Amino acid sequence: MRRIEESEFRILSARRAFNLMRDKLFDRVFALKVRAFNRNYRNAEIDMHFSLSTELTALAVFLESLATQSVHVLNVRLDRGEI
Repeated sequence: MRRIEESEFRILSARRAFNLMRDKLFDRVFALKVRAFNRNYRNAEIDMHFSLSTELTALAVFLESLATQSVHVLNVRLDRGEI
């Protein structure tokens, strides 16, 4: 429980997640770049997990933005995928 309380939580807007998936999926998932992957690598599993740690926004930064900026500005930033 202590580790959870001391952890730094991070967030990702739906728009930013969509943009990352669209733009980086083929770069980060090897199986999607290989023609006939399932025939060439029989019985292999496709790993669809890729790290987003550098694209996430710290919750503290988000909450600070919420306190210092108007809700409209924050909403626009979320919609543009900046957060």
